[in-house]
Amino acid sequence: MSTKPYCTAPWTGLIIRENGNVSTCCPGTTVLGNVQKQSIIKITESAELKKIKDDLMSGKKNKNCQVCYYQETNSGTATLKNHFNFHYPDIHKGLQYLDLRWSNLCNLNCVYCGPYSSSSWEDKLNPNNIKTIRNSYDIELENWVLSKTEQIHELILIGGEPLLMKQNIALLNKISNLSRISVITNLSYNLSNNPCAELLFKRSKEHTFWNVSVENYGEKFEYVRTGADWQQFKSNLDLLVNHAPNNINLCMVYGIFSALNLLDTVKFYYNLGVRKIQLGMIVNHPALDVFNFPLSILKIARTQLSDVLDWQKQTYGIDYEYYKCHDIETILAKLDQVIQNNNHKIITKSVFIEEIKKYDNWTKYKFSELWIEEYNQILNELSSD
Repeated sequence: MSTKPYCTAPWTGLIIRENGNVSTCCPGTTVLGNVQKQSIIKITESAELKKIKDDLMSGKKNKNCQVCYYQETNSGTATLKNHFNFHYPDIHKGLQYLDLRWSNLCNLNCVYCGPYSSSSWEDKLNPNNIKTIRNSYDIELENWVLSKTEQIHELILIGGEPLLMKQNIALLNKISNLSRISVITNLSYNLSNNPCAELLFKRSKEHTFWNVSVENYGEKFEYVRTGADWQQFKSNLDLLVNHAPNNINLCMVYGIFSALNLLDTVKFYYNLGVRKIQLGMIVNHPALDVFNFPLSILKIARTQLSDVLDWQKQTYGIDYEYYKCHDIETILAKLDQVIQNNNHKIITKSVFIEEIKKYDNWTKYKFSELWIEEYNQILNELSSD
């Protein structure tokens, strides 16, 4: 039996999802239990978790890790696995990494999101839904999390919208100033009087990171981030830039709403003082996925990615590798492959129109009015059913 497992995450990490499901890490596919139905202590002592540990220690592949196996086969590396093995190599130290999502509480209904991650979407799609704001399992879970604050080296706060969750106030009050905290936030409320933000601003800048979800600016921002106010968002971002500019990372969902004017968006946020941007592929929304559009649209997206890289090389010079959009080269390579083969599945005109119509119904704007040229070209290129 090996003394070093394939990955240390099952020993040193844990993720508690919006619906209460618990797993070893974000890509981990095995549900160890659910805090709405079981004690968190029993979950961490479960047979499922023991089986994962035994397999990884003996060198046997476990289905829980299939995402990392796939990444290694296709790209040669598994990012999160490498993160755990590098930062948390000692499995005897126990829990050190916690990805915490207390609930789906969120004030926005972004176009590509849904009830799973947004209570706002849940309310809109099911207005008669009656929720219990706080259950007994929440108290038990909160007490357990607070009891672990001295050993947690890395805390990921996600939602819903984490800075609107009262449980995080107690957590931020107790956790060490030396613990690394990453917040994924929509930044769409008054940050200056938010209790969680106040606590984060008091922490060491060296160990506090802000991952801001955004794809556009102005009216396009309000369309995608339905329920948000652009001026409030910009005011909050200005506040963050003045506080800790090097600790801000814009997390952009790469889809039809961001891909066709990416260079303009990158330049805009650069002028606001933001340097770091991460692109993430849209999932579960085929009618918004750039890769499901005709060749001419793919070429526009490809040109945008290439222009962003060229602009960043000129702008950042020797610091280009540090500041270039994260994952942009991976997406560009995938686009090149699709364009070269030209054998991808393409959505129809009616599918696209129906998808956009759904989002138009929730906002004061229309996609066809904000993305005029893009909308007309898409309709011209898409075939009818």
